[in-house]
Amino acid sequence: MLLVRLATALRSELGVTVPVAELFTLSTPSLLAARVSSEAGFAGDGLDPVLVLRAGSGQPLFCVHPASGLSWQFVGLAKYLPEDVPLIGLQSPWLTGEGAESFREVVLTYADRVVLMAPQGPIRLLGWSFGGAVAHQLAAELVSRGRTVSFVGMLDARMDAGAGAGSVAGLMAELGHAVTDELTIEEAVAMIRASDGGVIGALEEAQVARIVETYLASDRVFLTARWEAYGGEVLFVDAMVPERGFAGPASTGWRPLTPGLEAVPVECAHSELLDGEVLRVIGPLIADRLG
Repeated sequence: MLLVRLATALRSELGVTVPVAELFTLSTPSLLAARVSSEAGFAGDGLDPVLVLRAGSGQPLFCVHPASGLSWQFVGLAKYLPEDVPLIGLQSPWLTGEGAESFREVVLTYADRVVLMAPQGPIRLLGWSFGGAVAHQLAAELVSRGRTVSFVGMLDARMDAGAGAGSVAGLMAELGHAVTDELTIEEAVAMIRASDGGVIGALEEAQVARIVETYLASDRVFLTARWEAYGGEVLFVDAMVPERGFAGPASTGWRPLTPGLEAVPVECAHSELLDGEVLRVIGPLIADRLG
């Protein structure tokens, strides 16, 4: 919420419109000041298919979005990783009006993106929720293309979409709202903007609508997934605090397909996995596995 207030202040006091997503990537006041005063300024709305969360000269860590389609939240990992490690956010094509007909198509599209951005060297992947499932299948696809995958991290990714998947009512129930099946996307957008005190609620109406549509599309294609085994090592973080739609260790279902899976239980809820307090626990863990 502090970032939302900062964006509002910059617009009202300096006349500078700064996408909230870019504030996630500007980690110090000096970086923000340099960007505000530069001729380059700010571009885009943070919904592009690829988002550079942090630049660097080393092998990147590709961070795959949850069902919302946004990878902004992964920027909090930066402080725990070596300074030369770029953080690259892979975001959903539905955010920009494109999309996919199946989960397999999502995986193939992201594999093409990763290969284009990392044509050489080992590939490192991290995904949260829906993105964790994508990362698992993405690793299998990249290996089939002859690439080396040196790290796969899955943050509480489930193999089932759950009840209400693909419906507006199901999405709103997941967000903690009791609604009827007749709720429209427009009504959902208004409800989210009115009740969400965080970043999503502060976005423009059209942006929130795209995020809602992306949630629903992610759920729909998830139902088409046909899981392939991955033989490499996987660091799996289980969120152990029950939450609406998320209860019990998510890692269990993946074990038959992932002989190298290492499950680490963390006392947090699914929705808290990239919060600051939780990153203090899992950030060093991920950094250690990256080497």
